[in-house]
Amino acid sequence: MEKGLYELFDQEPEKLLPYLFEQLPMGTAVIDRNFRLIRCNPTWAEFIERYTPSTTGDVVPGVSLFDLEPGTEEVIKPLFAPVFARQMVRREGIRLESGGIVSYWDVVLVPLEINGEVVAALGVSLDVTGQMQVTQQLQETLAALQESEANLRRNMAAQKQAQETLAQINVDLEQRVQERTQEIEQRQAVAESLRDILRVLNSSRPLPEILNYIVFQASQLMEAAICTLHHIDYRQAFVHIEASYGLPESLQDITGFPLLSSHADERILNREPVVISNESPPVLAPTVDDNLDPRVRCWRATLVAAYPAYLAVPLVVANQVYGSLAFYFATPRSFSQETIDLAMALGEQAALAIDNARLRMQAEEVAVASERTRLARELHDAVTQTLFSASLIADVLPRIWQRSPEMGQAKLLELRELTRGALAEMRTLLLELRPATLAESRLDELLQQLAVVVIGRSRLQVTVTVEGEEQRPLPPDIQVALYRIAQEALNNVVKHAGARQVVVTLRFLPDCVVLSITDDGRGFDPTVTSVSSLGLGIMRERAARIGAALSVESVIGAGTTIQVEACE
Repeated sequence: MEKGLYELFDQEPEKLLPYLFEQLPMGTAVIDRNFRLIRCNPTWAEFIERYTPSTTGDVVPGVSLFDLEPGTEEVIKPLFAPVFARQMVRREGIRLESGGIVSYWDVVLVPLEINGEVVAALGVSLDVTGQMQVTQQLQETLAALQESEANLRRNMAAQKQAQETLAQINVDLEQRVQERTQEIEQRQAVAESLRDILRVLNSSRPLPEILNYIVFQASQLMEAAICTLHHIDYRQAFVHIEASYGLPESLQDITGFPLLSSHADERILNREPVVISNESPPVLAPTVDDNLDPRVRCWRATLVAAYPAYLAVPLVVANQVYGSLAFYFATPRSFSQETIDLAMALGEQAALAIDNARLRMQAEEVAVASERTRLARELHDAVTQTLFSASLIADVLPRIWQRSPEMGQAKLLELRELTRGALAEMRTLLLELRPATLAESRLDELLQQLAVVVIGRSRLQVTVTVEGEEQRPLPPDIQVALYRIAQEALNNVVKHAGARQVVVTLRFLPDCVVLSITDDGRGFDPTVTSVSSLGLGIMRERAARIGAALSVESVIGAGTTIQVEACE
């Protein structure tokens, strides 16, 4: 008979699942969203007949579950609610009472989907009524033993037996408590690690730092010796290692492999987890193929024999397989569904970090482009206005000179200031169109150019002074930030301060550089002025990006001083 079954299932493997369904010792049934029976195995039908003699319906497809088990609706319906919301449900020791008969069940409910919609639930039931009765009997026996302890002292042999029984019960209880405690601690550790990961995700740390943190946390939670995060470059057909933890030193220089170097890549591209345990065939087994990429050969030769268990899950970002999160284990082990689900959750956290970084980068690019466009537009308008004023002066200058050479001389000086300002405006406009020039030029020269622009645009008296013996080149990010702060501050002076004079001072100290902009304008009260007013919010953000300290001192009627101190 056994040989015949092997031949049958080998020739017709599709008959294996129905055979298992019919032969399972656990009750198995499919229930639709209206709680009607679609299909069940004989064990499930036997359970119905055993515990619900008062049933009003036969165990046939289409019959209501509550006709088969009257009086159980209040208990059963809440169990199915999360299932129809795409959640698997596991419950132990569920108490049902139908027709005066009480029974207890361990139940697993799994949603069944068609075209993305949950249409039914698969229920697997295990009758634990006898076990519950035994437990109750044990509890009653324990109570009886405790009550008769005084009598048992008269009988030494009976006393010894009772003590041994109690000791064994305590050992069993302690073991169960210990196992339960370990389970709770494990889940607590998972929850805390996920919270830590979310905290890091919401921070402004660079993406490589975030990914390395996730890889470290994931390896600790999964108790894996090695954890690696891979990114697939579809254009180059290459898999890059973006983050890792625990890799042997001999593999530190390997940055990736050609795509589809193993069957594991195919599963990841199909958005399936890859599981290699002591019970599964070696998907990543070493190969003697001389044509295999040397990096792949070295990787497998080092890891496959030393780490017999392997688990990898796909990373999906923006609905595309970004790569994978892989775990290597130093000892053989099997993976429960709970462990695979944990790995999938960690993979989702890594994918979220990557997606957040991508969105943050896009937002920064948009903000930079917007700011650049705004400044360029303002400069363009200022150049146009300056050239228009210069054109008017040039048109009337001959007539003014004939009437009054002194006035003509003044207008000629004004025309020179306008043309110098227009030239400076054009150079500034070119800087906005080529931002890299900001980092290539000297900061004092850039500040002088800003001063000429303001003089030509507003007739303000702007003085730029540079102090310090060591007028050294600055790091590009610090130089650009200081230039932008000075630019914003001078724009504020022109628009809001009503000043006559502005002094821009750049001081080079041994370990830092200090930029200050002081005007003699109307000033304001910093305690009642919004952080975002007068461009102060923009200046604070730029200073914060380079770790600089920005201070604002202003007195109504006595001008304003803005100072930035940046350490190199």
